[in-house]
Amino acid sequence: EKIIQTQCVHLEALNDNLKEVSHNMTWTGQKYCKSVLDAECTGVTLIDTDRTSAPYPVKIKFEHPLRRGDQASYKFSTYVEDTALTMMPFLSKIIKCQTEKLVIRVTAPRGMIKNPYFRVTTDSLQDIQLDTPKPIQVKCVGHYELYEVTVEKLELLRCYSICWEFT
Repeated sequence: EKIIQTQCVHLEALNDNLKEVSHNMTWTGQKYCKSVLDAECTGVTLIDTDRTSAPYPVKIKFEHPLRRGDQASYKFSTYVEDTALTMMPFLSKIIKCQTEKLVIRVTAPRGMIKNPYFRVTTDSLQDIQLDTPKPIQVKCVGHYELYEVTVEKLELLRCYSICWEFT
């Protein structure tokens, strides 16, 4: 399967002289391909720094350093492949800075995923669960199934995940 992860980021600088923001992706499937900035993004550039081993770091550099209170938005997509479905069956985000809202969305061909649920853990290894897993209702869109969770009360250094089983 060819998989795309898209991140839409809206941020406000809390300090002066913010020059760049780093994002790391840990991919457990077969191949990391690339990360690409959305064509509509201006004032930022994306540097896809290392494609050889996880985590795969991506840097977003601002054209002009941000000052305290400045806001910026950007969107980028990461392309990966996993034809053998060897990936660990979850999509997660660890909260490393103050975040007001997180939306995790998984879209898959109908019948590929079963038993989806949302959970919060202490880290990306999913070892220590902090809440009871909550089932996620499917929304059908054409030939795809959509699973989505929105979280507005986020805690720092927590891992928020949509997990599933492959059929």
